[in-house]
This record gives sequence, C-alpha cells and structure tokens, in this order.
Amino acid sequence: MGDFATSDTLATYGGAYFTNPAGVSGTSLIPGISGPQDIVSRNLTETLQSGPDFSRLQWTAVAMFSETDRSQGLFSQKAAIGTFQFAITREISLLGTGGYEAISNTTPLTRDITGPVGMGGVAVTFGDDFSFQAQVGQKYNSMSYLGSLRWNIGPTSVLTGSATDTVTGISLVGGAYDDFDSGIRLFRKVKVGRTGRVRYRLTRTVDPAATTSEGVWFNVGLVWGRNPGTLDPAINNGDVAIAPLFKGFRITHANKNTVTPTASSKMRLKTYPSRTDIRPREAQVTDLFAKGVPHDMELVWGAGVVTLYDRTMGLKQSFQSIALKPPSTGAWLMWYASPGGGFLLGDVTVP
Repeated sequence: MGDFATSDTLATYGGAYFTNPAGVSGTSLIPGISGPQDIVSRNLTETLQSGPDFSRLQWTAVAMFSETDRSQGLFSQKAAIGTFQFAITREISLLGTGGYEAISNTTPLTRDITGPVGMGGVAVTFGDDFSFQAQVGQKYNSMSYLGSLRWNIGPTSVLTGSATDTVTGISLVGGAYDDFDSGIRLFRKVKVGRTGRVRYRLTRTVDPAATTSEGVWFNVGLVWGRNPGTLDPAINNGDVAIAPLFKGFRITHANKNTVTPTASSKMRLKTYPSRTDIRPREAQVTDLFAKGVPHDMELVWGAGVVTLYDRTMGLKQSFQSIALKPPSTGAWLMWYASPGGGFLLGDVTVP
C-alpha cells in the first residue's frame, strides 16, 4: 500500500490434546473432572498501520476473529477496532480508540458485554526516561480505564505500573437439577491457615424456573483432614458422598428453592463429616442473588467463628462452634455449584 499504510495478516490454528499411556492412570485436582481437557484455538487477525505519509498522526486498524473450543464450551471473540495518536507537541499526544467488539460463550455470561468501544486519553513522554498513557471511556458495555507508566528514576531504579480491563472468571455450571451427582465442586490447590479470609465475586448465570426440594445453590467452605487432590476423579461429587471424607464446613448461599420458597436466599452452614446444622448467631438474613448481578463476598474464619459477608448488599451471617476451627496445619478452600445452578466465580483474593 506504498507510503500510506502497511498491511499484516496473521492466521493461526492450534490445539492441545491429552491422553494417558496404557497402564497409567491420570490424576485430577478437581474431583469429578478427569484431568486436563482437550482445547482447540482458531485465530485470524488483519492489521493496517499508518505509513510514512503520516507524521503527527499515527493510526492502526485491526479486525480480529478468535475462537477457543473446549469440551466445556466455545468462547468466541470478534472485533474491529481503530486507534490513533495525534502529537500536539513532541511530549504530549492525544489518544483515541473506537470500534465494535462481540464476545460470546456457550455458557451464558453474567451480562451482555458485546457492544461499541469508545475511549479517549492522553500520552506524555519525556525522552527515554518517562512515559505515561491513560484512556477512559466505554468497553464491555461499561466504564473502562486503561493506563501505563514507566519512569526511569535512576541508573538502578525503574517505576512501572499498568491498568487494564479484561473479562475473567471461573464458570461453574451444574448439570440437570434433578441429578444430585451433577454438581461442580472445586477445591483450591493452595491451602489457607487456621485463621484468615477470602474475597470473591459471585454472579448467578442460570436462574432455574424449577428446583427439587433441595433447591439450587452455591457453597463456599473449608475442608481438612485429607488432601482433596488425592481423591479419585470418578468419585461421587454430591454433598452427601463428599461430606464423610473430610472435616470442615460449607456455607450455602445464592440458593433458590421453588418447592419451599421460604428456604430461598438464606445463608446456611453445615459441618463435615456429620452435615450438622449450626444455628446462626444473628437472625437469619435473606440474601437475594438475581441473575446477572455480581455480589462481592468475603468469608472470614478464626477461633471457631465463621462469617460470610455480602459486601454488595451490606449483609452478614456468622456462626460459632468448635467444629469450625481448622487445625494448625490449615485447610483447603472449597467451592460447589449445585445441580441446576450456573455461577461465575471471579476476583478471588486470599490475603
């Protein structure tokens, strides 16, 4: 395209396939999931970039198609995005980004993030020692912020920082609501101490029209007494079958029960291995999880007291029992999406 622009086309196809040699049994850190899953990726990108005809104005136009195919579903991303940088002076430039992005997943996302992209900002550069860029605008159908900083303070000191906006989370979708073995249980590999806290963001992605008498729910808890990574991947994943294998507890929340509506949206705790109910220390709260609404949750434990906070709704429920005290060797965090449930678990933080 001469001095007007340069064009670059990139197409890739890749896959990762897993198998076990004869006589070798695979191991799984997540009971109910038989080891790594095959994955195939397909990508096509076309990039146009401004050429020597442009001096103060630099621009780039990108069209992109990407698919990631796994047994759990297909994630697809299509986008047409343009960016520009216009130099006002040698040090200061205006930045702009615009276009359209379509993102879809076989498992329903917590909200619609397909839509236009429009952002603007500024770039400041002083030689090779300082550069700063920041943009603000709309992306994923919400406010978005992007930025980067690099400052060479001295010969041996460099300060860097960045902010970006991406879609992240673990999708946990149970099977048929009347199949009590079809829940999805996830044990974190990293252990936690006998006292501590974990923060996470939880969003209901499937709102069942009907449930069994057990309801549809999400659990968070701690287990100890054995390493969950040693369990046979084919083990029954239901709560009744799992409970006798550990000591610990789980708190049910984000629950919906169409058979007994008064049991819906209540925080409840049962201990392992006996599945004994522990009475809440406060009046039992109602914590409604509407479809597509993220809730910032926090689980805190120590000295036999366990408290689950819903920071978004300003609610808490606490329980107290000697059975809730992890040993000095610590415990494993546990998540469980019940049959009939669909949830997005993200922003997990263990201080």
